[in-house]
Amino acid sequence: AGAPYYAMEFIPGADLGKVVAERGPLPADEACGYIRQAADGLQHAADLGLVHRDVKPTNLLLTPDGRVKVL
Repeated sequence: AGAPYYAMEFIPGADLGKVVAERGPLPADEACGYIRQAADGLQHAADLGLVHRDVKPTNLLLTPDGRVKVL
C-alpha cells in the first residue's frame, strides 16, 4: 500500500487565463463553449467521487484543437 496519486498526460496548449490575458474578453459564444466543456469535465469527476477545489481559468487548459481540459 502506498499513498494515492494521480497522473496527467502532457497536453500542449495554453490555459484560459493566459488566452484571455493575450486576447482580451472572449466572444460570449466562445466563452460559453469553454464553460460548457469545463462543466462536463467537472461533472465527470464528480460522478467518480472527485471534487476539484480550485476551479479557475488558469486550471482550464485550451488545446490547439479547441478542447478544454480541466487540470
